[in-house]
Amino acid sequence: MMGGGSGGSGTDDMIIPDESREDMEELGVGGGGVGGVGRGAQTKMAMTSVVPKPRAGLSSIFKAPQNTRALQRQTLERFCLRLRNDGMEVLKLNRDKKWQPRFLTVSKEVTWLNHERDAGAGMSGGDRGFCPQGILWMKKFNSRSREHSVASIDRQGKGGMLLSHLRKIMVTPGSVSEYPLGKKLVLGKFRDSVVVVLHEEHAGTARSVVIRCVSAEAAEFLRTGCNAIIDVLQRDGISKKNAIKKIGMAQNQVVAKELGLTTRRANAYMQGNTTSNVQKQAAAQNGAALTDEELWKC
Repeated sequence: MMGGGSGGSGTDDMIIPDESREDMEELGVGGGGVGGVGRGAQTKMAMTSVVPKPRAGLSSIFKAPQNTRALQRQTLERFCLRLRNDGMEVLKLNRDKKWQPRFLTVSKEVTWLNHERDAGAGMSGGDRGFCPQGILWMKKFNSRSREHSVASIDRQGKGGMLLSHLRKIMVTPGSVSEYPLGKKLVLGKFRDSVVVVLHEEHAGTARSVVIRCVSAEAAEFLRTGCNAIIDVLQRDGISKKNAIKKIGMAQNQVVAKELGLTTRRANAYMQGNTTSNVQKQAAAQNGAALTDEELWKC
């Protein structure tokens, strides 16, 4: 970006943040913009000599990732608690394009989150976080029986969806006309309902599940909760991959130390998928004397 003034010292003008401008005003440096007539050099000198005072508001910028994790974890816990205890009454569009009354809930099975062990700021303190394995749509909801299982999901996807397969959720108020309600439903509790679409993908196969929430508030609650689940599971997958990678690197270092090999030779040794146990033992005994070519042939 360029400054708003012109005719300065001949150099490019700079936009100074409000925090820096206030500090410059305190030191007697003009604060009404940069690049005024005959003041470009003065501003440049001030910028090189003035160190802005730290502002309390800036700390939140650098802590945003941690705050985001805490917020997502709180959202996830509230979402799961409500669906497990009370369920959510919705209409689900079946394969015949007819609306069926259903109740959304979450499975009793959970996925333990590797990266959430030290979240710290979440509602559960430093406890290890978890996420339900599936979201289910039930014909009836019994608040006394909360032991709903992903076993109720068949191979065609009837009964629910594994949350690890959920890729996107969309609230689509503009496409309500594509999924019209019947006459009875128009006059009922779903007269002001909002369409929500869950997009699933697994093993190269994609499908969309269309439901109606009673209100815009309920639709937003579902959207926020599902987005939190998508982000948390994606972050957990990255964390687990990194952990596996670190374990592999540590194993290679141990092999290198025990066999007296360089790291490159240890990597070659560990990646020898066709090596038999006998060959591995021989390589372990004579590893220090093996050449790179011989090591790759093991």
